[in-house]
Amino acid sequence: MYWPGVITLWAAFLAFAASAFFYWRADRGREELKAYARQAYYYGTFAVFFASGILLYLILTHDFRLHYVFSYSDLSLPWFYLASTFWAGQEGSFLLWILWGAVIGIFFIRFSRHYENRALLVYNLTLLSLIAILLKQSPFRFLQGLPPGQVPVDGQGLNPLLQNFWMTIHPPIMFLGYAATAVPFALAIAALWSRRYEEWVKASLPWALVTVVTLGAAILLGGYWAYVTLGWGGYWGWDPVENSSLVPWLTSSALVHGLVLQKARNRFRKLNFFLAIVSFVLVVYATFLTRSGVLADFSVHSFVDLGITGWLVFNLLFFLLLGLAFLFWRWREIPSEVGEEPFFSRTVFFVIAIGALLATATVVLVGTSSPLITRLFTKPSQVGADFYNRVTLPVGILLALLLGVVPYLHWKGTAKELGQRLLLASGVALAGTLAAVGFGARGVLFLVFLFVSILAFASNLLKSMDEMRQRRFRAMGGYLAHVGLGLMLTGIITSSAYDKTQKVTLAEGQPQTLFGYTLTFKGIRNDNPLEKDVMLVEVKDSQGRLRQARPRMFINEKTQQLVAHPDVLV
Repeated sequence: MYWPGVITLWAAFLAFAASAFFYWRADRGREELKAYARQAYYYGTFAVFFASGILLYLILTHDFRLHYVFSYSDLSLPWFYLASTFWAGQEGSFLLWILWGAVIGIFFIRFSRHYENRALLVYNLTLLSLIAILLKQSPFRFLQGLPPGQVPVDGQGLNPLLQNFWMTIHPPIMFLGYAATAVPFALAIAALWSRRYEEWVKASLPWALVTVVTLGAAILLGGYWAYVTLGWGGYWGWDPVENSSLVPWLTSSALVHGLVLQKARNRFRKLNFFLAIVSFVLVVYATFLTRSGVLADFSVHSFVDLGITGWLVFNLLFFLLLGLAFLFWRWREIPSEVGEEPFFSRTVFFVIAIGALLATATVVLVGTSSPLITRLFTKPSQVGADFYNRVTLPVGILLALLLGVVPYLHWKGTAKELGQRLLLASGVALAGTLAAVGFGARGVLFLVFLFVSILAFASNLLKSMDEMRQRRFRAMGGYLAHVGLGLMLTGIITSSAYDKTQKVTLAEGQPQTLFGYTLTFKGIRNDNPLEKDVMLVEVKDSQGRLRQARPRMFINEKTQQLVAHPDVLV
């Protein structure tokens, strides 16, 4: 073991444990101990930063005595890929998660208000559960079996598919989203514990939004990364590991809308507590699926089992039972909704949207868990992409329709401008749909989905412009987010409908015509040591304009695997 790193991890564990203990004592009447609880938390955060700095230093200085450094880096990596090996493996990604969690906790302390004692007690438990994993499977352990004094000359290197710009951005954003789910979870437990069923909403909503934004961004970046890395394989394949991040994003999105509904109409108290709990538990479950090795035969992203499966299962059961125990304990005391709402109101449409999000999350969760479920009865198997596409398409149409109508609904009914604005947005959607028909689009479901997607985009864009004219900039945020969502749905449906596939063999110097383009293979270049075996392909369109594609295909010297780097021209 590299003991400076191990000692800092133990220091972080003991500091967060002390913080949890002092918060518990402060809640029991020793309020003066709250200062000690905060101080212990800050010490723990410093220790996490120090441990992270040690690991990064060992990576950048090529200390191949360490198993982690040897396994994921080598001397040939540029510094930015070398730094990103910090989170290339299981141990480093857990440390990144802890680092984000520790930073978030500093802000959480400042804004947790009267929930601080109980909320930070629970929050410390989430950090302790992660650090315990690294104490068992340390990133600071040395390689086994080396003769004394002998150090490997070079490492095994980073997986060639991970040697991509998005490797430096995507994992940090995703783990920020993972870490943020712990805040609404801790606040929900504290609110149930304290019998304060309303105040936690205001404190939780910003963190739920952080979760939705960061996990959503990570999913989009991951899709783009897959597209530019795998080329025409697509940006979303319903892979179990991809789905494991999608499910908590869906439940967190439902939580955001539920919290807004509770804040505006005093509804969904019980459901919001459940969603705050289950969103964090689903992140823990996603960790179990991706890190335990149970999906190794079904996912291209799954990690191998490092012997931490038992601890992951314990974490999952502990936080699930903790959350449900508090919820059932206070269930009868939580006020229920009273009164009816008109159907054409924002309240009812919010309820429908939340139901659609949760239905989608349930279907994807069951499908993703199918290897575990089928293992109980027969040979493990998984559901295919066609299943997800068939089930989620109607829900996607419904959600897009709701996105298009909700901006002009009030909580208690319709707005005066509903008919006028909706007619204008519908006109834009109809024009776009007719244009697609003119380009040869067919299929009822496709055209309906395209219409409602454009409707969602246009309706929210018009509403954003209305809010901007009235200088209500805070209200614009949600509408602008839905503008992007409508645009994304439009892009997804059109790209899936108009894709064409054909395989051709390019011989050097012999042009081939494909979909109105002329492709000419010009040979292989090795001018840049960072880009070996670049295949130059001249691309000429129907107007005679020339462009050059530079795909690569080579044998990785470390792993001896064939690696392809497509070049996607846009």
